[in-house]
Amino acid sequence: MIAMSDSLGADVRLVTVMQYGRLLAILVTISLVGHFAGASAGGGHPLTSPAAVHPVAPLHYLISTMIALIGAALGTRFRIPAGTIIIPAVLAGLAGIIGVPAAPWPPAILAAAYVILGLQIGSQFDAAVVEQLKRLGFFVVLSNFFLLGVSALLAIGLMPWLKIDLLSSYLAATPGGLDSVAAMATDLRADAALILAVHSLRLISVLIVGPLLVQIVARRLVTDG
Repeated sequence: MIAMSDSLGADVRLVTVMQYGRLLAILVTISLVGHFAGASAGGGHPLTSPAAVHPVAPLHYLISTMIALIGAALGTRFRIPAGTIIIPAVLAGLAGIIGVPAAPWPPAILAAAYVILGLQIGSQFDAAVVEQLKRLGFFVVLSNFFLLGVSALLAIGLMPWLKIDLLSSYLAATPGGLDSVAAMATDLRADAALILAVHSLRLISVLIVGPLLVQIVARRLVTDG
């Protein structure tokens, strides 16, 4: 969401604060739900890197690099909203479906990318942004409570329908990050397969529908203004 906000012309600083505030609130509530649901921590299977299970050849990394570059070029060329993220993600998904031996990025590259992104965003903060965040703080907290409340109601509704326990239902319904929820699901012995399937579908939907909704809302705001 942070990377996509920049390509859509949003204020990446405000998006970053709101997203990480939401993520922190979600992680706290997941811990509370896991406690009251009687989940035991530390009993899941450790998450292993695909490269550790299947050896990765340099050709596989080259294919991943080509997918990223070609997808970014297509997204830029055809002016697709957040195309530099959406198109590579779609190409990577298609490559996995047809069996193209692309490789996930090594942890060192991912860490370097996060560091660069963090430095780029952090260097843009100034006194004016801090003052704006102070004014928006109440609404950020209120929106987090609203999202968590909707997630809790959705989790209660999913329990009898999917015939799953409360913890698995809440982890599937919560709007948390895919990697964070996956780690919590594994550690708390929840239904990780179902949870990852739901969050993967949510992520794909956000990447495809989100930019279009942002453009529609922005146009209406400009027209009304």
